[in-house]
Amino acid sequence: MQKKTAVIIISVLCVAVSVLAVLSGWLYAAYESPEERAAKDKVLALSSDLADLSDDLNEAGDQIAAHVASIESLEAQIRDLNSDVSAKMAEIRKLEKDIEQLLEEGASSDAYQQILLERLTALRSELENTLLQIETLNLLVENYKNITTLDFGLQAQKISDLLLFLAQDNRPMHINRTEIIDEESGEVIDTVTEEVPSNISFYYRDIATGYTLSYNAEDVMLSASVVKAPYIYILLKNVYEFEQRKLNFDSEGNPLYDEDGKPLFEGDHPNLDKEGRIIYAEGEEKYDLSRAWTFDKETMMIEGTGVICNMEDGTKLTYLELIEYVLKYSDNIAFNEISSLFGYYDYYMGARALGVNAISNGFLKLSAEECGIFLMAIYDFMETNEKYGPIMKQAMIDSNYPVLIPYCVSPTPVAHKYGWDVDAYNDMGIVYDEYPYILVIMTDLDTGGTTVNRYVQSVVRMIHSIHETFYEGAPWPPIEIETEPETEAETEAETEIETDTDADTEAETEIETETESETEAETETEPETEPDTESETTETTE
Repeated sequence: MQKKTAVIIISVLCVAVSVLAVLSGWLYAAYESPEERAAKDKVLALSSDLADLSDDLNEAGDQIAAHVASIESLEAQIRDLNSDVSAKMAEIRKLEKDIEQLLEEGASSDAYQQILLERLTALRSELENTLLQIETLNLLVENYKNITTLDFGLQAQKISDLLLFLAQDNRPMHINRTEIIDEESGEVIDTVTEEVPSNISFYYRDIATGYTLSYNAEDVMLSASVVKAPYIYILLKNVYEFEQRKLNFDSEGNPLYDEDGKPLFEGDHPNLDKEGRIIYAEGEEKYDLSRAWTFDKETMMIEGTGVICNMEDGTKLTYLELIEYVLKYSDNIAFNEISSLFGYYDYYMGARALGVNAISNGFLKLSAEECGIFLMAIYDFMETNEKYGPIMKQAMIDSNYPVLIPYCVSPTPVAHKYGWDVDAYNDMGIVYDEYPYILVIMTDLDTGGTTVNRYVQSVVRMIHSIHETFYEGAPWPPIEIETEPETEAETEAETEIETDTDADTEAETEIETETESETEAETETEPETEPDTESETTETTE
């Protein structure tokens, strides 16, 4: 194990030295010009990134050491269980002989024979369970052994390539906007714009191993509509917990069933009607997601992303359908109705319980790492909650705008949520690869198009390649996906620039501009471009 860790460290240091040797050539001049100072700063920044990489890989080495210890522990358990199997088989053979002898002699009572037969049956059942435990432990040992034979040398090289790519000067430009405010009136009289290199952060986590890779992942950024997925997750979790309380406890909090599942009440269930549906008391109606909602264009119309705005006045949907529309279409009208009904308190409490703290800066503020925390919680919810988990999973797999993460891993299903606003172009998702992982990409870009998409896609593809390095030839069983979504990622789709509205804390609503870009378009179009027949259509919201 020490040898493997040493190899990891040497690999990283060799890569670091090579990178620094190339970049340090910029600093040989007799004096530092502004360009040389900028180059020096870039070298220092890259040195810091490579140091972080070394720490990450050393941590991975520690994880492997822990896996090796786990293997030894599991193998010891298997040896003990095998000894138990031998003892049980010996006792079974003895019992079988005793029973056979008693039957031949006819000297014992039927009751005694029955006792021996029951003991024999119990031993056989215990033996079967023990053999099953041994089989399970052997599978765990095999999985741990696969993890400990990964090629971290190749891993380090690919990560280094990714860091070098991020350090280059080909990053798309971000538009800084500075408002000029009149000192007397306090009103904005002008806006000065300046192009600067954009910021990007990502967070990757392998679900099986817990291995993480990140870049600027602690930087708090504008999440845009990405935040809608965590909001809906906490909402559905709370609704499910409410339903379970109604099913299992009375209005005073007393249990309705004993430990064996027998009713402690007489007659009908106090919280269910004749059809077995939950009876909602006054103030509990919001938890009834089967309730009908009616679209009123005059009072509910919100421009921007979604499909409800195009529906006929008077269209009826259930609140559960509104939730699905939030996840599938980032529907502004649906989210406005849901957030107005449930508010934000439960979201903030649920986020803080997970350790997500950037929300203190505003509803739309999150870091890539915190989005990753949410995604892990969402993944667990999808896999364990039988009622709402599959609904949320399928809605996110069917989510529109597959230009970023889904496009790069197609046809692999991705349960994802994108977000696009001024100063935000993001995507986060659970990639249901043979070995699933989560990925969050956040940028401060606010214009899409071919150049921006290809840059972000390059980052996603490199991260996906790093993930695949872990599992080349690994025989782990895949996670089965019941439904694979139809993907538009490999075809050229019409581009649509949309506005996306997200509600801010308690009452404020921030308008996001969410743009869908043509995935392989030959030209790049700014949001202000007038629509034509061969380019993007534009919707604007004042």
